[in-house]
Amino acid sequence: MRRFCQVTFLTLVVLLAPLIASAQAPGMVPLDEQVAIRHQYELRDGRIEFGPAMAFTLNRAFMDAFMVGLRAQYHFNEYLSLGTEWMFGVNYQSTLAGELEDTYKGKAENEDDCIGQDLPADQCYALKKSYFSRLKLMGDVRVNFTPFYGKLGIFSAIFLKYDFYVFGGMAFGMTENDTTVAQVDETNESFNLGIAWGVGLHFYVNNWISVGLELKDLMFMDNESGQDITRGREDAEQESCNAGGPCRLIDGADRSFLNHFFAGVNFTFFFPRKPTVAF
Repeated sequence: MRRFCQVTFLTLVVLLAPLIASAQAPGMVPLDEQVAIRHQYELRDGRIEFGPAMAFTLNRAFMDAFMVGLRAQYHFNEYLSLGTEWMFGVNYQSTLAGELEDTYKGKAENEDDCIGQDLPADQCYALKKSYFSRLKLMGDVRVNFTPFYGKLGIFSAIFLKYDFYVFGGMAFGMTENDTTVAQVDETNESFNLGIAWGVGLHFYVNNWISVGLELKDLMFMDNESGQDITRGREDAEQESCNAGGPCRLIDGADRSFLNHFFAGVNFTFFFPRKPTVAF
């Protein structure tokens, strides 16, 4: 009898096993449809990012700049966000500008070099020195795409969450100079729109604070030297010269669409402070 019961039980198990394996409770998700990571912290989805930022110019020929300001963006999900960054600049002479200053200092210059202005020769150098374009304000409005993110381990002791993003959008920059010469102001003291693009990284200190690194290019109209780049090739210069006026004019024709490369660091906060946790 005992042996009969064992055989019967084993027979039922063999017959019912396929049915049990194929059956699933209501609401249960098949294994091949399960998420790769459970209880994942979604550090960007539906959150606002805000904080200070700073950047350094990388390719300015005459006047370098240290920029400081704020950035903010809203993350629609883990991959897409819309943001903006505004920075004000502190400008200082580049190495090249210092070498030019040493070269030209003390040299006699005639009044023709002063762009037709009624200035004594000893004031020409001081005037020309201040033509260099300075970055007063720069920034962008961008769309960010975060293609991948994860966790970084350092010596198996420190673990940091990170993400990598690329962005593109509209750039803007306001340039200025120190002179009051009308032609120079026309070309250098202006607000310019252009194109912005770049790449960046976030390293998360915790679930709502991050430190970021960024490389970007803001492209807009500028005349870095502040000088007459066309040198008589423009009709306005020819007409002025034929009429007995200055033969070298500095105007909007001397500007060109330039790359302005920056390397930056930012320190941002995410709100709400608690991120969404995936199921």
